[in-house]
Amino acid sequence: MRKIVYQIKVDGSWTQGKPWPIKPRSRKKKKVAAAPTVAVHPFVAGLIKRYGKSWTSVFYKSREWAVLRYKALKKHSGRCQLCGRTAADGSVISVDHIKPIRKYPHLAMEETNLQVLCRVCNRGKGSWDETAWPVLAHNKEWAGLTPIKD
Repeated sequence: MRKIVYQIKVDGSWTQGKPWPIKPRSRKKKKVAAAPTVAVHPFVAGLIKRYGKSWTSVFYKSREWAVLRYKALKKHSGRCQLCGRTAADGSVISVDHIKPIRKYPHLAMEETNLQVLCRVCNRGKGSWDETAWPVLAHNKEWAGLTPIKD
């Protein structure tokens, strides 16, 4: 596309000048430091390679996740780490990634990145909050409290 240039004469009148081609601005590419590479679990790396952005839905249906989830539930006795509810109280218990696996895929298979929460607490937390809740059994401040009923 060409622009038309208008020039001002000495007497103040406008005249149409010669059009010139518009050259795109030369933008210098900023040098960005390379992100540090982090070792991802081989199982997770294979899922990312095979399924791309939808790897998490396949991950949550895998046997590897089921085994890891069971370990976390067993470690915390199936009790919500925030409010203390259990399945016996009628709550649905879930295992939550403290740091979301979409942002931190290298932590997907780390047991230290898991916490047991009931459905109500997990829904309130969301993936934007990366708070690791303390285990109630070790929290003296909460030791005498009874779980909240739904």
